[in-house]
Amino acid sequence: MNRKKIILQAIYRTIPIIFVIIIALIGLNNGIYFKDFPSIGEESYLVQLYYVVSLFLMSGIDFGLPLGESDFYRFLVFTAWILAPIIAATSVIEAVFRSIDPDFFKRKYKDHIIIIGATELSVSRLEYLKGLKEKIIIVDNNSENVNLEYFKKLKNIRILIRDFNSPNIFEKLNIARCKSIWLFTDDDFLNIELSLKVKTTYNDFKLKNIEVRCESRILYTDLMIHPEQKRYFGLMRRRKSANKIQIVSTNKDLANIFYYKFFYQLRDADNLVIYGCNEFTEALVRVLHHNTRFNKKDKRGRGIKREYIFPIKISKVVIIDDNSETIKMKQEKQQSIFDDNLSIEYIFSEINNDTTHEIIAKKLPLLDCTKYLILTDDFHLNSKLASAIITTLNYDKEFYQRLLIGNPADKLIYRGAGSDFDNMISINSKDIKGGSFYKNEDKLFFDNLKENGKSEIYMDVYCFDEQHEIKNKLNTFKQIDDDDEFEIPKRHIYIKPKEPTDYIKADINRRIFFVPRIYNLTPFQKIMKCKETYEKLKDSDDAKRYLIFQEDKLEDRKALEKLFDALINEEKS
Repeated sequence: MNRKKIILQAIYRTIPIIFVIIIALIGLNNGIYFKDFPSIGEESYLVQLYYVVSLFLMSGIDFGLPLGESDFYRFLVFTAWILAPIIAATSVIEAVFRSIDPDFFKRKYKDHIIIIGATELSVSRLEYLKGLKEKIIIVDNNSENVNLEYFKKLKNIRILIRDFNSPNIFEKLNIARCKSIWLFTDDDFLNIELSLKVKTTYNDFKLKNIEVRCESRILYTDLMIHPEQKRYFGLMRRRKSANKIQIVSTNKDLANIFYYKFFYQLRDADNLVIYGCNEFTEALVRVLHHNTRFNKKDKRGRGIKREYIFPIKISKVVIIDDNSETIKMKQEKQQSIFDDNLSIEYIFSEINNDTTHEIIAKKLPLLDCTKYLILTDDFHLNSKLASAIITTLNYDKEFYQRLLIGNPADKLIYRGAGSDFDNMISINSKDIKGGSFYKNEDKLFFDNLKENGKSEIYMDVYCFDEQHEIKNKLNTFKQIDDDDEFEIPKRHIYIKPKEPTDYIKADINRRIFFVPRIYNLTPFQKIMKCKETYEKLKDSDDAKRYLIFQEDKLEDRKALEKLFDALINEEKS
């Protein structure tokens, strides 16, 4: 209970007591006295106050009835004489009942919304539904939950600190007469268990009014496979049609937002290197590999199924984690999920190791376009790792250094908290819109960053501000639905080129042949300069120091030499 409510409760309970004392003192100072204490009117105010307060302790019987000539003032004292013990008795009775049941005297809600779990998902939902008029009851088992501060500021809300498995919690929440139930705790099994308990206890309750958070893909798959449970659970849709419990997944929603905001940063990737093997990683890989559907309407209001298809050009995903059991479990589960077009390699390695990303870079083909995604649940580690990787593997390295270190990082995106350090080394997702806005509003934002001195190295680093995206996700989904310029069908015809030259030609200055300290050269001169460097290193005694000249990189050498010949011939023609 906040300070304002405490003050109001104190005033509410003090007014009757003050009223009784005042009317009693008025009567006693106007000729009224008690039968067994006739001289009370001649005593001082403090003595009179003492005897009036004694009335609350049933002392009126010892004083006798109020007497006096004035009927009006005698009535005032008599009223105080009657009310004082009644107020005292009711207070004692109330205290007894409250000790047995703290909510005994509270009015039960009806047509209200029940939220189980004061989580970020709950905050996000209420942040979007600011105009909600229904009464809200939020239940959490931790009185020190920082999210409760947000709920205390809202109107029409009641906060209960209870054990989620309390035997009489359903009765206290008056579930039978509520409008909807949101089971949003961080424990997927608890959410499912409570939803089934509601179904069993209240047979007439509409299941479609229950929303259940379930982040575990394994648990969700088990529910959909089990014939008995499949009857009661369905994936959360924009429109609730079937009478089934609606399953909500924050990770799936965030993966869709991640995909939309960073589509143009990811679309030309040959490889993805992902740090962190968790539920969010699995959800994102699914979104990148499969269709992500959003419902839209045409001019007549009819529903249109729109699909976001990640270009099939992406061929390899490398997932790194330092938990061997997680790696093994995910690998076994996903072997049957993804087809042969997408190669997923799981690597057990220490994430917080400065040499891990260097080893990975040397494994990938030199001419491939590689994006790095740092998706661990430790945001501080993500920030630290992002800074280390982009400093070592950024594309602004000179050509001979790339031949030395291996495949560079074209773009790097990491999950973060949007701290000051994140804003210094990256571009925050809350500052960009994504989708079709990449070509206009976001481009202006990027240009302003460059003009204000943002380092070129960190212009390719993006922080996915997860806390902001959770709170703002429903607004982002609305933006996605309204983004008609984000032409989706055109991406269906994109086919991976057979030769790397096909997509490198259009990006010579930025990707493979960027020569930092020579800005006055034409693209052709840069190609010749890089070829000259390559030939010189190839014939030198130090050639074996360079990754490109090692025995297992024969295919990379052939591709690079073929690239030089193709680009030079094109320039000559």
